Amino acid sequence: MYFICFAKQICLVFSFSRVFSYVFLLTVYQKLMQIFLIDVSESSGKYYQTINYSLSYHSTKEQDDLAKEKANRIIEYLELDSKSDYQKILEIYNFIAQNVEYDLDRKDDNSTEIEHSAYAALCERKAVCQGYALSLYRLMLLAGIDCRIVTGKLNGEDHAWNIVRLNGKYYYLDATMDRMADFYRLFLVSTNEVKDYELSPEFLTDKFKNQYDIATERYENGTERIT
Repeated sequence: MYFICFAKQICLVFSFSRVFSYVFLLTVYQKLMQIFLIDVSESSGKYYQTINYSLSYHSTKEQDDLAKEKANRIIEYLELDSKSDYQKILEIYNFIAQNVEYDLDRKDDNSTEIEHSAYAALCERKAVCQGYALSLYRLMLLAGIDCRIVTGKLNGEDHAWNIVRLNGKYYYLDATMDRMADFYRLFLVSTNEVKDYELSPEFLTDKFKNQYDIATERYENGTERIT
């Protein structure tokens, strides 16, 4: 099997000259049928599978470059170098929670994806949960804080939030739900504080749990806010 790639099209060429490869190729074909719309043709004992696909992006390369520049400027503005990891996390969380507005206007607009991007949160100061989570992720990494995005559902709707590492444990953060708040309910919280959250299956595996040791208690100062 080999691939011939064109713009917005992939042609897979299958050859069954070896019997042992048939089961493998059939498995691949069945998987692809579940994902793509495939046209099938046959020529000289070979089967050609043409896959038509389209790609979409939350932001353009230019917008992403602007988001990276903005993130660097924010880190410089926050002056985090001499601060503890806890202070870095709080400063970054506070910046996003207090400066990014939730984008209700574009939340259900299927004609645009920009509201899901770090560009929307950092440059436009208006985003949905994925934009909040992506901007936090970028800023935390720039500050030397181990962070990742987790996804799932909240109140039956798709949702994205974060985990960060502090003193050997990982804690949940949800700047979307703490936006513009005077008191943070979801800053450095444990599994006990996110019982209403439904994690996607990939974050419930033993592999994930072993790699990311999630705290079972809220961090001691997990309700602070910088004024």
